[in-house]
This record gives sequence, C-alpha cells and structure tokens, in this order.
Amino acid sequence: MITRLHIKNFKSLADFWFPSQNGPPLAPLTVLVGLNSSGKSTLLQAFDFFGQLASGNLTAWLESRDWKAAELLTFNSTRSRTIQFALTWQDKEHGEVSWWGRYNTNTKRCTQEIVSMNGEPPNLLNVNGPKFGVVNDKLEREFTNDVIPFDYEGSILSVLKLDKLHPALKALKIGLVGLKSLELLSPHLMRKRAKSAYDIGSGGEKLSAFLSSLSQNDLAELSGQLRKFYPHLDSLSVKSLKAGWKNLVLKEDYSASSEYGAAQINDGMLRVVGVLAQAYAQHSVVLFDEIENGVNQQIVGQLMDFLLELSKKRQVLITTHSPLILNFLPDDKAREGVIFLYKDKRGATHARRFFELDQVKWKMDGLGPGEAFVDTDLTALSAELANEEGGNA
Repeated sequence: MITRLHIKNFKSLADFWFPSQNGPPLAPLTVLVGLNSSGKSTLLQAFDFFGQLASGNLTAWLESRDWKAAELLTFNSTRSRTIQFALTWQDKEHGEVSWWGRYNTNTKRCTQEIVSMNGEPPNLLNVNGPKFGVVNDKLEREFTNDVIPFDYEGSILSVLKLDKLHPALKALKIGLVGLKSLELLSPHLMRKRAKSAYDIGSGGEKLSAFLSSLSQNDLAELSGQLRKFYPHLDSLSVKSLKAGWKNLVLKEDYSASSEYGAAQINDGMLRVVGVLAQAYAQHSVVLFDEIENGVNQQIVGQLMDFLLELSKKRQVLITTHSPLILNFLPDDKAREGVIFLYKDKRGATHARRFFELDQVKWKMDGLGPGEAFVDTDLTALSAELANEEGGNA
C-alpha cells in the first residue's frame, strides 16, 4: 500500500505532502474532505497519473481526459516543465520501497528515477537521462547501459519485464499499475454494452464486460452483496449479445417478476454495483470521488461497511462532502483516516488530518465524526489554515 507521497508542480499540488511530511503514514481507508476546489479530485488524478507512468499509457490517458501534458503543471507554470515526486510503497515481504522521479511534460518521460528498498543501498533502479541500471534478486547488477536501448513514455518501469526485476521492484510495479481511480464513474457510461475487459473502466463503461469475466460463484456472491442493499433484487447477470457484446441484466423478485437491462437501471444502483465490483478486480489501490453521489442515504451505512471490509484487502481512498459517510466510521478510523484538504493564498493544496486539528479534535470528546464535521465551519477553517501557511507553496 502507499504510505506517503510528496509531489511538486502537479496542478494545485505545488509542493504537496500526503498525508504529511512527518507523522503517521496513510491508513488503509482514507477519506478526503474539504471545500469544493480544494484539490480532492486533483489528488485522485495524481494517483491515477502514477499508475499511468508505471504502465506507460500517458498519451492515451491525457487524450481520454482531453488534457495536454502542459496542463498538468502547477499554475500553468512556464518556468519548469518537470513534475517531481517521491512515493513510498509498503510491501509485506520487503518493507518500504521508495520511488523518486522527475517527469518531463515535453518528452512525456521520467528523465530521472531512483527506487530503493528500506533506504539502503544499492538502488534497485537508477535512471539519469540516457543512463540506467537495474539490479536482480541477488542485488547484483542486471542491466547497466549508457544509452537506454528502447523507446517508452512514462516510467522505465513500464517496459522492464517483471521476470528480470528484483522482487521488491516487481511488487512496486504491480502495485503502481494496479492503481485505479474511479473519479470519472458515470451511470451513463455504466449503461453501455461492452466486450472484454479486466476492470470496469475509468468511467464504468466496461462494467458489463468485466462482470461477464467473473466466475459464476463470484457473480452469485456479488448478487448476494447487492441484495443487502436492494432486498427486492432476485439476481444480477450478464447476457451475451451478437459480436461478443455483453449487457448487464437485473431481475427483481416482486409478485410480477421483472427483468430489465442496464438502460433501465437507476443511477444509484449502478454506482453501487460499480463499487461492489472492486472486490473482484485486481487493483492494489482503489479511489472513488464523492462516493455518496446518487446513493440513497439509507444505504450509505452499508456502503461504508463494505468499504471498511474492502480496505482489509486493498487500500481504499475516497472523497466525500457527506457527514453521513464520516458518522459510519469508527472513531479510531476517523482520526487516522480523514484528511482535510485546503488551499493557501496562492491556490496551492495542503493536507492535514482533520481530527488532529486543534480547532476540531476536542469536539470528538462529545460528538461523532460526522457531527464534529457538521459543527465545523470549513470555510473559516480553510482561511485560518491558509493564513498559517503564509501563502507559500
């Protein structure tokens, strides 16, 4: 799982530490809160960016969002074309694996990269301009080249074969490629028919194809999970159409039993299906934007119970504006996992643990997390914290 992140010159993340420069690492379940335009979605995009670096899909990723590479830079910066980052990955077998790099938006490539394990030599990976070196599982040099002999974009990790990598470097690459941001999740896209897919797609457009790839046992288990939210559901299935297209079908258990396709499924149910499907996808870190959107308040608690359980198997990061979401968090999970984002006077985003703030933490003595959240004037809090930052990015 990701335990700490530092990124410079990525949109409003001008010099951004997450969750903080010092202090405890990220929790398995992290909840981002803050005012609109505080940087919550930008942070999800940054995590997605790291996944694309590791998979080498930067051009397609930018095109899918209708972005230009230069638009990734802080305040449309013209002074530096480079995004600098340092990410720490906690691996059960190898401890802390640290990845540092500089991404150039002109070349769409990391011109410098270092990967180390537990802060000790030798570096597992070292890239400096045209030169690179990689070690094997015995920490012996596997490759050392003065000129990189292949073309790629993003990180050099995207083109290195897994069987040639040190196990810790392999775990890092698999984890990074497994980053999945669903901040573009859209019921409109989730209604689309699709063909083969290994996940539901960035906007949910491959949901039906992904569900069709599940075993009958997994699909039945998912139907059972969905039935907890919607008791009148009889079954969830996928029908195969001509030319390999797949379509999601639901059947309800009323006296006049009805069966209907994705085009007739309500938005809230589709979003819940998309969230539940993540238990069966092979993603190391799953990110949801405004998890409560379109979901009936009566089932928010069930949704949070599911995410808390999911966070035991993979890292989960969500954004929310809803105090209901926070109220379903145990106090200890809220204290370690709720992160408040705000901007300084220049517009640069910063992060603080919400229930560790002096202005908030005393409220937890008598209030639940959601109640303490409602009782806090976020506009005034953001302004106060911005003044503490002094406008420095």
